[in-house]
Amino acid sequence: MLPRLTIAGAFAASLLVKPASAEEEKQTWRLFIADHTAPVARSFDVKTGEQIGEFGLKGYAALAPVIPARLFLPSNQKPIPSR
Repeated sequence: MLPRLTIAGAFAASLLVKPASAEEEKQTWRLFIADHTAPVARSFDVKTGEQIGEFGLKGYAALAPVIPARLFLPSNQKPIPSR
């Protein structure tokens, strides 16, 4: 019976622990660039300037806003209308 109480107590205590404050959160900004000469989009870390990813596409692309000034997706079709 004691192990069950210990486990239950540990679980209850874990619910009381405060989450990390917003000041401790790390933000990472990415820059996505669609290549107009090749079917590829690349992502860069804004702080370091390093390329962190390359995404092959089925055709030439432009970046279309999905959430204005926050989220852009590569698209080889008409621009996605913003809200």
